[in-house]
Amino acid sequence: MSLLECRGLTRAWGAFRAVDGVDLDLAEREICAVIGPNGAGKSTLFAMIAGNLRKSAGTVRFDGEEVSQLSAPALASRGVARSFQITAICPGLTALENVRLGVQARQPLRWRPFGGSAAMREGETRALHWLERLSLADRAQTPAGELAHGDQRLLEVAVALAQEPRLLILDEPTQGMSVEETRRTVDLLHGVMAEAATAVLLVEHDLDVVFALAPRIVVLHRGRKIADGPAAQVRADDAVQQAYLGGLD
Repeated sequence: MSLLECRGLTRAWGAFRAVDGVDLDLAEREICAVIGPNGAGKSTLFAMIAGNLRKSAGTVRFDGEEVSQLSAPALASRGVARSFQITAICPGLTALENVRLGVQARQPLRWRPFGGSAAMREGETRALHWLERLSLADRAQTPAGELAHGDQRLLEVAVALAQEPRLLILDEPTQGMSVEETRRTVDLLHGVMAEAATAVLLVEHDLDVVFALAPRIVVLHRGRKIADGPAAQVRADDAVQQAYLGGLD
């Protein structure tokens, strides 16, 4: 049984279908990238899977459970975590406090006021672990809003990983980064994705990043899936090459 099963996912605004009947399966601990030209429907697809956007049609099952109508918080409680194209962190809190919120979000008992000091210390330990894994430990006490852009993007990943997800959705994790920041981020993500033992869905415009991180690639074009398979196979697919060159009708 797949961890994630999407059938016929569709999102329409009037006659325009941003996503049009997409099927997608993802196994436990599988890493898959979703790519396509601008406007292909990638972020819309992710928003529907994560519960951030209502579906016009189609179903989503997660770990065998029908979750099509669940909200983003309800899916998060079941083990779905995500990052966004536009960095979503609490800029007035420190890096450590941001990640500790991720720990607490996955383990609600940590919010209880009585007997909570040990739990809070444990939460801080877990938060520091992910900051260390993403090379942010030396900025643990820095307000998140004062971090460099690349570090803010990594911090958002740390917050997501602190939730101990079974499915991690990364939407453009290297967006706006310099070449050096992108290279560093890819190296860090390689390690943490293996350690976290989570399935990963990745949207990324930088194809060098895609081929470095994802053994499997799904390609969308005009809202429809046109390819799905191993990275080398998809790279050589004529329809994929035509879509990126603008030649596919």
